Amino acid sequence: MDHIGKVQAWKSDSGEAWAPAKCTIGPGEVVMSVGGGQVLFRLEPSKVSFEERRPGVFQVLGADEPLYFHPDDREAFVADSEAVPLPAGGGKSAAAGSGDDFVGHIQSGGAGSGNEWTAVVCTLTEEEVVFRVNNVEVLRSPRSDIEFVEATAGVFEMRGADEPLYFHPRSREVFVNGLSGPLSSGDRIKLAAAVSGQTEGSQGSTPALPNAVESRGAMTDQTRYFLIGAGVLMAVGSFMPWGQAGIFTVSGTQGDGVLTLIAGVIVAIIGIANRASAAAGILVIVLAGGSGLIVLNVISNFADTPESMGMGLLVVAGAALFALIAGFKTFSERPQT
Repeated sequence: MDHIGKVQAWKSDSGEAWAPAKCTIGPGEVVMSVGGGQVLFRLEPSKVSFEERRPGVFQVLGADEPLYFHPDDREAFVADSEAVPLPAGGGKSAAAGSGDDFVGHIQSGGAGSGNEWTAVVCTLTEEEVVFRVNNVEVLRSPRSDIEFVEATAGVFEMRGADEPLYFHPRSREVFVNGLSGPLSSGDRIKLAAAVSGQTEGSQGSTPALPNAVESRGAMTDQTRYFLIGAGVLMAVGSFMPWGQAGIFTVSGTQGDGVLTLIAGVIVAIIGIANRASAAAGILVIVLAGGSGLIVLNVISNFADTPESMGMGLLVVAGAALFALIAGFKTFSERPQT
């Protein structure tokens, strides 16, 4: 027989959210499930019992963690549950289903795209990630191809999708737990409570949707290689001779070459990171431009000294020029939002 009510994890007075639930008591099994049909446990009748802790609130004995059930019809539940034998040593709950469902909102494009947040259900299994809007599948991808990175508080960028996508789960805490593995019964209850917006004796409100977040896409291979190559050459040129007097040489790192070395390393790292954005483009432009000015200043000083210009200056100057071009390309390749 099915009994409709609410379920809570941990303690009946803990303040944790109550979630809509259904407890099915049958001759062969006792099943507790929450919103969306997610099963908290499925146990043999001999491994579960219910003890009334306060009027209308029953502790579930035999589950893998403390659970409390508050049936809508206490009398019917008592009559049905009394037929369940006492637990014989307890039992491990076994959740059915191949994955966990997370309700939230999805957005494509990023900041200023004009795209609205759309209600969505995200299903995570060990093998794949599935998104459904109004029960229509909009994305299915192998789990290993999708990486969820928290772009802003509670908003996760889905790296690996074919376009910039952002997911805002109703419950950030539970979603984060779900990314690391199957949810516990307590997490499923929190998730169901967040979806329904219900707590015992009160109605919750739907969380406000966040502002659009800045979108960051991948660079073209050409831009990426330009950045890595220019950064490496700037760093190498900084160690090379910048000045020469007879058989004596002065390397760049004995002076301002330390600054061009640091700039080159940062430019190369930006290329390796492979994330095109306005911030990355501006940073590369500033670093390349600054390195170019340092080289020009050093070259201008040779007019007043007997020293000759070293090859390292030319290498850094050429690399800074390529980095400057790559910086503008990085800025232009940012997702248009």
